[in-house]
Amino acid sequence: MEYNDYINELNKIKKDSINGLNKDWKVLESVYLKVNENGEYKKFIGNTVVIPLNNEDKKKVQIIQKLLYSELNGILANELPEETFHLTIHDLCNYFTADNLEKCMKNSENKVKEVFRELKEIYENTTITLNSNGLFNGGAAIGIQFYPKDFPDFNALINMYNIFEKVLPLKKILIPHVTLGYYLPKEYTYDEIQTIKKVLNDIEFSFEITLSLNALTFQRFENMIKYIDLFSLKDI
Repeated sequence: MEYNDYINELNKIKKDSINGLNKDWKVLESVYLKVNENGEYKKFIGNTVVIPLNNEDKKKVQIIQKLLYSELNGILANELPEETFHLTIHDLCNYFTADNLEKCMKNSENKVKEVFRELKEIYENTTITLNSNGLFNGGAAIGIQFYPKDFPDFNALINMYNIFEKVLPLKKILIPHVTLGYYLPKEYTYDEIQTIKKVLNDIEFSFEITLSLNALTFQRFENMIKYIDLFSLKDI
């Protein structure tokens, strides 16, 4: 996929995600596994490859998160802590991607190390810039969508994703995003759905984030607020 085609596809995904908030909309099944009825995060184990945001960019994201929660008070699960803000490069083992989760997590670690060594030769000390593209409905959560600023940013982002596809193929497009908060495990009323839709359309902002590829990190998670760093690109 070419750069402009990718941007167009991300715009379409965002638009469709918001337009899909109608009377028939329901949260994804994963919400029931990740969140309890009180909005607290349940045990949900897996591993993933992410780039944590730097402190400056975390502050930018947190401003939008606070605004979102002020508008949707009581409609979403508990706010995700600022320290968890990250951009996922490639999900790996979890309840939905692996039949044998323990085996998947054990086998993936050595494969990921090999990929990190490969990526370090290409991207050590490299940064990529992403532009915000507003809020979007991820089905399980609300997040800020991003898109690569220029072709080199796009090329690095997609190349990393494609290399990790060899570890565990997801066979879907990478949607760069930072998750702000999850939905509750329930059926939302039509009025609540329309409130969510209005808020996603009305909150406007524009900023950049800069990701250091040295910070590319392989993590294990216990739930959606507890991530454990296993190793990063700079450590390999």
